[in-house]
Amino acid sequence: MTDEYILLYGNSYTNSNIYYVTKFLSPDPFLCLVSKDLKDKKIFLSEMEVERALKESNANEIKSYRDYNYDALYKRYKDPGVAFANLILKILKEQGIKKISVMRDFPSFFYEFLKDKGLPLKILKDPFRDMRRRKGEEELNKIKKAQKACEISLETVKKIIEHAKVKKRTLYYKEKELTSEYLRITIEKTLLENGSFCDGVICASGRDSSDPHSVGHGVIREGEPIVIDIFPNLMNERYYSDMTRTYVKGEPNEDLLNMYDAVFDAQELAFKELNAGRRCEEVHLTVCEYFESLGYGTERKNDKEGFIHSTGHGVGLDVHEPPFIGRNDERLVEGDVVTIEPGLYYKEIGGVRLEDIVAIKRDGYVNLTKLDKKFIIG
Repeated sequence: MTDEYILLYGNSYTNSNIYYVTKFLSPDPFLCLVSKDLKDKKIFLSEMEVERALKESNANEIKSYRDYNYDALYKRYKDPGVAFANLILKILKEQGIKKISVMRDFPSFFYEFLKDKGLPLKILKDPFRDMRRRKGEEELNKIKKAQKACEISLETVKKIIEHAKVKKRTLYYKEKELTSEYLRITIEKTLLENGSFCDGVICASGRDSSDPHSVGHGVIREGEPIVIDIFPNLMNERYYSDMTRTYVKGEPNEDLLNMYDAVFDAQELAFKELNAGRRCEEVHLTVCEYFESLGYGTERKNDKEGFIHSTGHGVGLDVHEPPFIGRNDERLVEGDVVTIEPGLYYKEIGGVRLEDIVAIKRDGYVNLTKLDKKFIIG
């Protein structure tokens, strides 16, 4: 057994590394000691969570704070932070671990306390980064499950847009003005019905769509782009997916139609670049060069409009995780799951973005996205 361990602390709903290591979901923070090879995992948590952890986690050893007389420490120090810091110290001494590392997000108060007590702590950049990138079949299936929920929800609002009536250039659905808010609520409800949720669903139309991360507000109008970006998180398994489609009700103007065609073609060009070993920057520059050849601005030229973000990012237990497909020297590896999401944004026209999620293979990729890319609706 190794004597070198990583000390983690946090709740596993928001700390994806803790969930990755333990496969245990807890809204309350808990401690985890894990060997660098992930073969030995120990978790320490409140007494009321022990039975559930025994059933659900993959830890080799599970103990409660009560096993270390935390209540006595609390009474002694009369400060929950100081008491818990002493609890950590007591656990580490009892475990007899000589080499301890923490990650950059480890609480600074606990870090300073343990250092002051003479523990030789080392700060690690991200020890799980590479292994988390190489998704196995089980992880892929969870991402596919999230993607299915994503596509069901988007199909639902697509039908709403299709059935909407146009009166004086404003869309109406069930005799009421159709709004970004209505579409967003519909998506959120549909995701919940399919075992997932999404904070910050984007349903941005008109001028709002020219801001890549505007969630969108107000009524939707004929001939204006509707950018819908959904990134569902499975409620239990915690894996994400991510997909964007752009629609227009009625006839778009020529500028908007040209933008859509350019984004569609740019995505196809990016797909052709994908395989294990390919530099992320090569994929990104392929998209930039294509847009520039058509006269559109790009982020590599520091333009404020046009293609103003990266080409994609990794997806897994976080919606944005390595690798990032932009101007960097990182290479794609087999097992990466990434988005390919070129877009164009102009305040006077609106925005267009298309986003698919793909799994990187040795000689190419597999597109996990099944939804069509129909632009003009109704």
